[in-house]
Amino acid sequence: METKSSFSKTTANAGSSLDRNLIENMRKVRFAKGGHAYRIEVFFPDTPKINILEASYGSSLDESMRGNATTAAAMFCNGREKCDYKVSSQFLGDPAPGKDENFEIHWKCGKNGPEKKTALPAPADGQVIPIECK
Repeated sequence: METKSSFSKTTANAGSSLDRNLIENMRKVRFAKGGHAYRIEVFFPDTPKINILEASYGSSLDESMRGNATTAAAMFCNGREKCDYKVSSQFLGDPAPGKDENFEIHWKCGKNGPEKKTALPAPADGQVIPIECK
């Protein structure tokens, strides 16, 4: 952490011990102490974040299952730089009881990044699929 001698600005760089998840969206905060106003600015590099486009569990068995896991994967991974998503039929449900389901996920990094795809063959239940934006 770097502090100017006037105490008017404190800068935390990425990788500091601050919890990035709590302050990721914080940019400027003003507070008063002893009649003086102080400003804290937190800066992070413009690292692209994960944006889930589609996730499907069991789509190799039935095309109508395409996109059935998008909301769950997006809730878990969107906005992160790295995500290890664990496929779980307990959480996603079992779209084809008695059959082994595959899992595939489509995402991009940031708003303008190229679309990426990763897939797990059946049985995907219990496996972890790594997703990362560098």
